[in-house]
Amino acid sequence: MKNGLILVLILIFIMSCAGEDTLGTDTTPPEEPVMVPHLGDTGDIAGDEIINYSNYSGYENNGIDAVPEDNWIKIQWESLVDNDIDYIQILRFNLQQQTPIKIDSVSYTTQNHYTDQFQNYDTAVNKNWFYYITVYDIAGNYSISDTTCYRLIDKPQLLSPANYTIHNSGEPLVFEWDENTEALTYRLLVFKNDYELLWSHTPTDHPGGTNYSVEYNGPDLSDYDTLIWRVDAFGNTLYEELNNTTYEIFSGSESQVNTLFIQQK
Repeated sequence: MKNGLILVLILIFIMSCAGEDTLGTDTTPPEEPVMVPHLGDTGDIAGDEIINYSNYSGYENNGIDAVPEDNWIKIQWESLVDNDIDYIQILRFNLQQQTPIKIDSVSYTTQNHYTDQFQNYDTAVNKNWFYYITVYDIAGNYSISDTTCYRLIDKPQLLSPANYTIHNSGEPLVFEWDENTEALTYRLLVFKNDYELLWSHTPTDHPGGTNYSVEYNGPDLSDYDTLIWRVDAFGNTLYEELNNTTYEIFSGSESQVNTLFIQQK
């Protein structure tokens, strides 16, 4: 009897020393999230293949990047492996304001991207933007990701054909947009209506005048009734030293998206 009592007391002591961990409280933080850097752009060439990062909705699965809708930046992170994630905090800073600010907190389902619309911010253009996320699990444990970055430049403004223009398939089709003094190169992208890339063109020199003008030279338009087009602009690639880490900062922008209806001859 005496030995049994001693054994019970020993067990009680062990459990009290173990604390809440033994009682099942989760103290393990989520696996560290990984941000996706800028992987490239639709129209890039890999070997003999022209890459299209877009899916049916137009979303581009290429890491941090500009978006057509406005002067916004889309960030992306690798899919999270933990099954008890509660929410994600999105944080950003720039070199002028190095104290990170939380720009949003989003409930987690399977989301792996977020678009920063720069709410209550005057202009996001011509600044080096740095992003990271903090991932919280249901128990309140958290992990912080690495940092990724991007620089927005002014968007190309599409001039012609205007949005929802009807074009006769038997006539020459010419795309025009304004010149952006910060852009080093442009890329004209023409998609089918499901965002499958139909044709892309990168002018190698300025055609003269104040605007760019490029004549379509892709597949025969007689097979299509609706096209979507935009122009991407690319600036200098910058390198920034921050906290003993050198960041490669891509710069660019994407024009709005125009829809073009093809009338068969």
